[in-house]
Amino acid sequence: MGNCPGKKKSELEDVKVGTRYLAQLPIGDSVSFKGAKVDPDKHNALIIERSGVLAAYNVFQKWDYSDGNINEDLALACFPGIITGYGLNFNLRHNDYYGADAVVLTAASSKVSLALAIYLRHNSEEYPSTNKKIIGYTSESNKEFCQKTGLYDEVLGYEDTLKPLTGATKSSFVVIDTSGKGSVYEQNSKEDNVKIVKLLSVGNASGTPDKQSTGSSFSIVSTFKLILGILGAPRFLLSWLNPTLEIYFIALDLDELNALWGKDKAKATQDEYTKIFCGVVDKNKWISVRTCDTEESIQQGFSDICQGNVPPSETLVLEMTQALEHRKL
Repeated sequence: MGNCPGKKKSELEDVKVGTRYLAQLPIGDSVSFKGAKVDPDKHNALIIERSGVLAAYNVFQKWDYSDGNINEDLALACFPGIITGYGLNFNLRHNDYYGADAVVLTAASSKVSLALAIYLRHNSEEYPSTNKKIIGYTSESNKEFCQKTGLYDEVLGYEDTLKPLTGATKSSFVVIDTSGKGSVYEQNSKEDNVKIVKLLSVGNASGTPDKQSTGSSFSIVSTFKLILGILGAPRFLLSWLNPTLEIYFIALDLDELNALWGKDKAKATQDEYTKIFCGVVDKNKWISVRTCDTEESIQQGFSDICQGNVPPSETLVLEMTQALEHRKL
């Protein structure tokens, strides 16, 4: 992001041509970098000024993996899911899995669930491999992919219900819901021998209509906590409210890691987990990267994404700058 098509130098004094930045952008026609500044307190992130959008959209993180020990395209394409999985791994472990006997991940083929499952299986001195059973929910078309990863002890279809663990008459579960399918909670909450102690809602990858989505089961307390989170209420107040179903706010976990470890260690640990994800995926050849670097291939790639034609075994990198180099500004 440090250079533009047709430009040979950067118009920002602190940004060299070729510097890469990572950001999540709402759909729009353009992004203005007038008044942009590099913030050394945020690991040299590029801060831009745009009113009317969430603050997170105004922070461009500097991409500094240049040691050749990581698949950059894979890391870039999977970045949001990798970091969400990283935050959830911290959340589950530091909350002792909310007392659950097993962890359930919906949208098991998504980057969020794959990353979280990898981190739960990862063995380190600080975070040993979990002894909790990991169960994945996915669509019928993605079952084989999820089973082949070996990350899940059991892979279920969305019409299936949870069962007590072997030898138990009743079991408790913590659900990380990325699919947004309300049926997962609804059908399992009716099972006498199944108890969902916590459901963290991450997204709605399935595009389920609001009335059938997980959000439709939110209680008044869940909604109140959501509003307080959006307004930036103190963490102690949010933790005091403890509904069974709630929205997951990764920013709270990242802030806690910064406070616990310090910003430098927290950033280094986050980078290390990115490398862990890419290393495991690369080694097992679970996901290939399709690079779209022409206008035609970008149009096709974007169409495939919108129409749901990209399988979980593939991810796309749209090289906009390279594709548009022939244009003159």
